[in-house]
Amino acid sequence: MNLGVYHFPRPGRGYSPYPWLEAEVGDTFIVVAQGNLQRARTSLRACRKDAAKRIEWRPRFSLRTAGPNTLIVRRIE
Repeated sequence: MNLGVYHFPRPGRGYSPYPWLEAEVGDTFIVVAQGNLQRARTSLRACRKDAAKRIEWRPRFSLRTAGPNTLIVRRIE
């Protein structure tokens, strides 16, 4: 299931967070990066680690480049 399209960098307070917690195995969401794709990839990894640390949650996600400004995040376990 596709959980939506999100943009990087994220806007300030009040934005909807990336759907890490809602993702079931096989679910994906798309991140469109304006600017540096590697910076977006690093930020996504940091966001996932932060969520995992705060709630002791350990699913695995893959990050795949789908274009010059697009990443696909998929929960794999």
